[in-house]
Amino acid sequence: QCERGGLPWAPPRTLDTALLAEVVEPNLGGFTIEHLASWLGVSVDGLHSALGDAAVTGRIFLALLPKLREGNIRTLAEAEQACLALTHVLEAQHRAGWVEAVAAPRAREERALARIDS
Repeated sequence: QCERGGLPWAPPRTLDTALLAEVVEPNLGGFTIEHLASWLGVSVDGLHSALGDAAVTGRIFLALLPKLREGNIRTLAEAEQACLALTHVLEAQHRAGWVEAVAAPRAREERALARIDS
């Protein structure tokens, strides 16, 4: 739509809750939405619908925040770097044809957001 309207567009910065969970607890044994919800005590109402999956993923993310802080991951930049360090996971996802779950931040964004605490 941006192209049609002559507007610039860049993919937004993203985080993957499965990658964040693997950063926090690499030996969890499974990183599906159901597994993460169970581990974190998150309710799973409405799974397997766009809205339901988004709501559960949001609750998982919120439940992960204290665990990330315990690991000294407090900013978006720190979370991205921790996820990018999971090279074996990212390579497996790439081989499976997945869309890139987390991308290296652009330099300007990195400097600006590295200062922002969660």
